[in-house]
Amino acid sequence: MPKGSRGFQKGHIINLGKHWKLSQKTKKKMSLAKIGLRHSLKTRIKMSKSQIGKHGGSKPWTTGQNNYFWKGENASYGAKHKWLVIHFGKADKCENPNCVFLNPKRFEWANINGKYKRKRNDYIMLCASCHRKWDLNKIKINAKAIIKKYKI
Repeated sequence: MPKGSRGFQKGHIINLGKHWKLSQKTKKKMSLAKIGLRHSLKTRIKMSKSQIGKHGGSKPWTTGQNNYFWKGENASYGAKHKWLVIHFGKADKCENPNCVFLNPKRFEWANINGKYKRKRNDYIMLCASCHRKWDLNKIKINAKAIIKKYKI
């Protein structure tokens, strides 16, 4: 060790800052004093605005093509599906007009031509069953008619 610093020595007081020793009774009184108090609407709006861009929120200059890690069309399968959900929302219906299920529970985005472009008209929404059949070429869907119908 360098001269003059011998580390912690028994009997020395360590300065850890102020530590208030509050009794349980005092703590209870303090918590009861705050019950029922609410911030005004004006204050809540200020607090909300102060949090914009904090806590992992994306900044406009680092999203999409401006991001340093943007891969464009070379992005992975999962990344492109996440992009779809962010830009077009979750799939919420089966666009297969011949779907045999009345109320399917799960919907997915299905790629039409296998090229996985970042365009809405390159994907259709299908229920899980129709999506599996579509991927295995067991059903034929006129995707162009669907795109025209929904004006995608």
